[in-house]
Amino acid sequence: MIRAALLILFLIFTSSLSAQRINLYGNADTTKIFAIHKYKKQIDSLSIKAQEMKLIPDSNEVEVSVRDYGNKIQTTNLFHGSRTCLQMTLYLKGCEVISVDVKEQSPIGSDVYRLSNFYLESDTIFYSICFSAVRSCLPLPLNKSISEAYGYNPDFTGESLKKYIRKLIFRIKNCSQQKY
Repeated sequence: MIRAALLILFLIFTSSLSAQRINLYGNADTTKIFAIHKYKKQIDSLSIKAQEMKLIPDSNEVEVSVRDYGNKIQTTNLFHGSRTCLQMTLYLKGCEVISVDVKEQSPIGSDVYRLSNFYLESDTIFYSICFSAVRSCLPLPLNKSISEAYGYNPDFTGESLKKYIRKLIFRIKNCSQQKY
């Protein structure tokens, strides 16, 4: 009797895990994201010499330096007013940007940062996710958010980053069209 109960519990547990796996990995966006990750690993494994691109500043507040690796573009975005520096990596397939990784370094230390990943299709962001690398030994105050505790810029929310990414992609595309 106990064996039968354990067997039934085991079957219920494994079937629910399988259903969750199908649910998680069965939708179209997840399939696209996995394909983009595979492509990004292929691009990152190539060693291609970078070319510097000159972007005309659109304001005195942001200084952008761009390095073009062909299918990957890395930018350093220095915001003078807030003294925030964003490292962005744009992955391209043909002339279309398919993914943007944004890294914001914390002033606390080099191992503490916020990473945001954006996935695009036809210049439209269809999925985004944000992670924060935290030190397990550094206590997090209960009355503060992770952004406040680790010194991240509160102005760089998901929506403001999306807006800035669209603007940066437009500027880079205009610059690269002038180059060719």
